[in-house]
Amino acid sequence: MTAPSWQLTDHQATLQHREGSTSFDIDKPERGILLPASLRKDNRLFTIQSARVDPSHMSADSDAYLRRGDLVTTYGKRGSLPFSLQADWRAVTFANDECIWGMELVLSTQTFQLQNHVHISCESLISGTQILCLGNDGSSDFHSLDLGLAPVVLTPDAYSGCVVFREVNNIHSYIEMIHPLDFIASRIQRHRGTPLWSLMHSAVDRVLEKGVIFRSQLRGIIAPRDRDLEIAARAYQNFCEAELPLAS
Repeated sequence: MTAPSWQLTDHQATLQHREGSTSFDIDKPERGILLPASLRKDNRLFTIQSARVDPSHMSADSDAYLRRGDLVTTYGKRGSLPFSLQADWRAVTFANDECIWGMELVLSTQTFQLQNHVHISCESLISGTQILCLGNDGSSDFHSLDLGLAPVVLTPDAYSGCVVFREVNNIHSYIEMIHPLDFIASRIQRHRGTPLWSLMHSAVDRVLEKGVIFRSQLRGIIAPRDRDLEIAARAYQNFCEAELPLAS
């Protein structure tokens, strides 16, 4: 199956898919991408934000272009931010069409300063009545999280960065993962009193030196509910073993 390609018009990017369209506003990275309503209504993935930067400053120094069907967005290239960020948005496909929808995000971050502590988080807002997380012991065992204890903090000492969201009466499950080399901590909690869950990853939280590019990688997948854990475990293993795509 050929991966769909992004279309870019002014500051609006759209990815047409057999299940509907995915949209992204270049000037509002804090809003992330909107999933097709036929799969998950009002669910947003991969919002990009930094506690030290006002969203308006991100949009004031933004740009976007298409590269071999991928969407590339940049922020802070003109030096208006304490860091420079490039986000590569790539539609992904899977063997035998076992996954219904997939998106990969690669963040490439650097600083113009001699040394700078950069913190960037990625948040997804997902509906779900059951949330499971893959353990970190190398097996394919998923642990159901006690949502009554939310917020729940996931760290590498007990979990992997692979989380599955199930929803009653939905034949699809949403799977999100962050690469183990980039997994610092992830937090799950209700989103401001809404029915949605917030899955917040610390995508970048480190001191960067000038000229050094740090990359972090995330992936979101929609899979059939009846095989979601099997697919999630296999997709996470493939994700861990795949070479990191080069960004320019």
